Amino acid sequence: MNRKQFFIATSLLWTLLCSLGVGAQAKREQYILFKGIVESKAYDGYEIKMYGSDQEGVAEPEQTAVIKNGTFEIKVPFKGPGNYYFKSDYEMQKAGSGFVPFSIIVEKPGLITIQANMTAFHQSKVSGSTAQNVVEEMGQLRKQKQQEGKAELIKKYGKALVEDPMNNMDDPNMEAFYKEWSENDARDFENLLLVLAAKYPNSIAIPDMAKLLTTEKQEKVYAMLTEQNKMSRYGQMLKKNISVAHKSAVGKMIGDFSLPDQQGGTQNLKLLLAGKKYLLIDFWASWCMPCRQEFVNMRPLYNKYKENGFEILSISVDQNKKSWLDALKQENLPWPQVWDGGAEKDKQVSIVMFYVPSLPTTYLINAEGEIIGNDLRGKELEDKIATLLGKADVKNDASGGE
Repeated sequence: MNRKQFFIATSLLWTLLCSLGVGAQAKREQYILFKGIVESKAYDGYEIKMYGSDQEGVAEPEQTAVIKNGTFEIKVPFKGPGNYYFKSDYEMQKAGSGFVPFSIIVEKPGLITIQANMTAFHQSKVSGSTAQNVVEEMGQLRKQKQQEGKAELIKKYGKALVEDPMNNMDDPNMEAFYKEWSENDARDFENLLLVLAAKYPNSIAIPDMAKLLTTEKQEKVYAMLTEQNKMSRYGQMLKKNISVAHKSAVGKMIGDFSLPDQQGGTQNLKLLLAGKKYLLIDFWASWCMPCRQEFVNMRPLYNKYKENGFEILSISVDQNKKSWLDALKQENLPWPQVWDGGAEKDKQVSIVMFYVPSLPTTYLINAEGEIIGNDLRGKELEDKIATLLGKADVKNDASGGE
C-alpha cells in the first residue's frame, strides 16, 4: 500500500469511527424533559417527585425537582416508551394518608409541558405527548358521561353526597352510592375505550388503558390494535394481562409463593393457609387512598372472623420499600403484610400470578388455594364471609380488639 492509499484508507476508517461515535453519542443524548408551569409562585419551595418505568418496564430511580419562580424541570434519559408518575409534595402534605398519582405516558424523547394543578395534581394538563392526548380525551369523555348521569344520582342519594363525597364519608348511603357510581363509570369506560381503540388503533395509550377492562373487553381491544401496536411493549403487556387474568379467574387454583414481610422474614401462602378456611389477598399501595380507606372496613371484619378460619394477606405493590414501611406504621394493621414491589418484574405475584388492573384489588381463596371470589369489598365482602363461615359459628364480635 503506497502513502496515498494509506492516507485514503486511514481517512475512511477515521470517518467511519467518528460517524459511529456521533451516532452513539446521539443515542446517549436522547432525553425527556418534563417542564412544569405552576399557577402561582406561592408554591415555590415545594417538591415534585417523579418515578417511572422504561421500555422494559424497569423502575426508574425517583427524581425530585423543587418549584422555583413558578416552574420546575425534571430531565430523564429516554429508553423507550414508558409511564412516568408524579406526586406533589404540597398535595401529599395536604392529603395525609393518600393521594392520586399523576401518570403521563410518553412514546418518544422531547419536551413534555405540564400545566400543573397543585391542589389536584392528577388533573394537570399535558402537551408534547400524543399518547397522553388520547388519555386526556378519554378523561374528557368520562367526565361528560358522569355529568350526564349526575342528575339521576342526586335524585337517589342527595346533592351533598354526590357533589362532595369526600366530606360526606359518614353518609349512610355512601356505600350504595359509591357502588352504583363505580359500576356506571366502569361500564362507560369500557364502551368509550372501544370507541377510542377504533379511532386510535396504533396509539400505545389504548393497550395501556385497556388494563382496567374486563378480560372479555381486553380481548376485543387487543384484536383492534394494529400489528405494530400489538408488538409494542404495551401491546405485549395487554396480551400477558389477558393470559394472567385467565389464570387467576374464579375457579382457578393458585400456586404457592413467598414474599418478604416487614420484620425481615417471609410469609408463605401454603403456611398461611394451614389451619385456615379462607384467605383474602389484598393488593394495595401506600399512596392509594381507596386502599387505605378500605382498611376501615377490613379491620372489624378481621376481628370478627379471625377465630373462625378467616385470614387476610395484604400485598403491597409499592416500588419504594420505605413508603410501604411508613404506611404500615401509620395503619398498624393486625394481619400479615408482605412486599411485592421489590421483586423483579417477572417474579412479582401481582404481575405473573394475579391480575391486578387497579388498586385495591382483592382475591378470596379457600384452604385448597382455589379462587372463589375477586374484587370483593365493603358489605359485599362481609356478606360473602358471613355466608361462607355461617353467622351462628362466629366466636368474636365485630368490636374485638386487634
